[in-house]
Amino acid sequence: SVEVCHDPALSITKSGTTGDDCADEVGETITWTINVTNTGNVAMQNIVVTDPNVANVVYSSGDNGNGILDVGETWVYTGTQTVTQAMINAGVDVENVAYASGEAVISGEDAAQVSDDASVEVCQDPVIYITKSGTTDQGDDCVDVIGENVVWRIEVSRGGNVDIDNVVVTDTRGTPTYVSGDDGDNVLEAG
Repeated sequence: SVEVCHDPALSITKSGTTGDDCADEVGETITWTINVTNTGNVAMQNIVVTDPNVANVVYSSGDNGNGILDVGETWVYTGTQTVTQAMINAGVDVENVAYASGEAVISGEDAAQVSDDASVEVCQDPVIYITKSGTTDQGDDCVDVIGENVVWRIEVSRGGNVDIDNVVVTDTRGTPTYVSGDDGDNVLEAG
């Protein structure tokens, strides 16, 4: 007699996409797609797909209707992750890893757990807006008296999508003095 050897095995691939080329907007959704394929020689069951950074990984498609991951069959899972200001401020790609495991239908033998990582690029767009206005120390819009002082008001705000630190304001008319607006963290934030 010749022994029949069961070889339960899986492969996994993972990818991530956003609505455009990169993650660049707070609240934007990253969609993660995870493909799990039976690369062994026996049908597989109890397929478990996890991703530590994506809580809502769900089966999407691929089963032929029997609830068994047949040899050569690929099941597709998806999950989403929301882009946060912290992700954009960090300025590094959003990376994470998905894992898949399962067992042979007849023998119950576990396939080795497999994993794959994927990343989505984060794009920073730092923008600073500055407006300057002046009035006299008498509250007038024009200087009409010798010795009258001009009070300059310079307002700095953040545009773009990333918080900005180390903001320096200079003026050819003198050294500006910070007056108000920061919440105490010395970072120029949206709003």
